Amino acid sequence: RRHAMLLRVFFLDLLSPAEALAFIRRQGELAAERHTELAKIADSVHDDPTALHGRIALEWGLRSTAMAQEWATWAESQLKPQ
Repeated sequence: RRHAMLLRVFFLDLLSPAEALAFIRRQGELAAERHTELAKIADSVHDDPTALHGRIALEWGLRSTAMAQEWATWAESQLKPQ
């Protein structure tokens, strides 16, 4: 499957190091923003049996945004000069 953001990451070498780092940082920020939004939704969801599938989908969103944040932090560390 294609992922537009990862395709851009593949070509980061076409940017200056500062631009590449800014791109990765922004991806982490976006993931953090999405995660915060989803967490607010999760706080408002009650244990209503009819909401089970919605909670399952919401959990996927929470986990994927947490992973994206973690990945961006790692990627940023890889781009910084040692």
